[in-house]
Amino acid sequence: MKYIKQVINELFKDNDIKRFILDNNLSEADIINNLQVLNVQKENNEICKKSPRRCLDDPAGMRSELVYENGKIDIRYFEVIDTSYENNLERMFFPNIDDIETKELFKNEKRSFVFKETMRFVKEYKKNNFTKGLYIHGQFGTGKTFILQRLALTMAKKNVKVIIAYYPDLVRMIKSSIASRDTEVIINKLKNVDILMLDDIGAETNTNFIRDEVLGPILQYRMNNLLPVCMTSNLSLIDLEKHFQDSTTSINLVNSERIISRIRYLMNEAYLDDKNYRDNIE
Repeated sequence: MKYIKQVINELFKDNDIKRFILDNNLSEADIINNLQVLNVQKENNEICKKSPRRCLDDPAGMRSELVYENGKIDIRYFEVIDTSYENNLERMFFPNIDDIETKELFKNEKRSFVFKETMRFVKEYKKNNFTKGLYIHGQFGTGKTFILQRLALTMAKKNVKVIIAYYPDLVRMIKSSIASRDTEVIINKLKNVDILMLDDIGAETNTNFIRDEVLGPILQYRMNNLLPVCMTSNLSLIDLEKHFQDSTTSINLVNSERIISRIRYLMNEAYLDDKNYRDNIE
């Protein structure tokens, strides 16, 4: 009897089990008759408290809890959703799309090169080592943004800080920030994040200021500091160079060429040649 008392006292040291016993008005006889189940749950709780990562991964992202039904204590397993990566991922002008991971990622031969490039990036990336990013371009609705978001999530889960920004809105914010003197704060954040992802570059209204005082310095800094960049666009690099040319003056031609040169250094060009899936994934 003394041993039973000791076992029950040990169970009550677990606050979750203690709360379960009190909430369900369990008698000493109920506890004794269900000692095996209660001890299993106690062990599961100890594992999760000591190693939250193990609790998520073993068994396969499942966690257990006690249930009391029809006078019987049982253990129920439920899926644990790991949201710890959210602190590593900053979305600028992107909604928090909770189901982005569960949506189907369309795969076919036309898209294979882009997927190979994303897998290459994930495999090769190491902090403080230069890793070429991706410049994904193609027609409207082919899924460029979706692929970039999935890549951002994958890297964030690897404990890497990622900013993914919708570039046209980012440009508008930077222009409006000039009056409040926050421009340098924004630019420095974009310069220093582990991985920078810019979506839909080329869709913004181009100005010499954005090209030469914002995008150029960001790309140059990231080149010098081995920090990767990924982009999506509806434009090929040849067409993007034309987009950056406000006029045909020699300085505009040179500065536009300089931007494209930095992009080519930082990224591999990957053409997404496929049909419009916009209704399904973008």
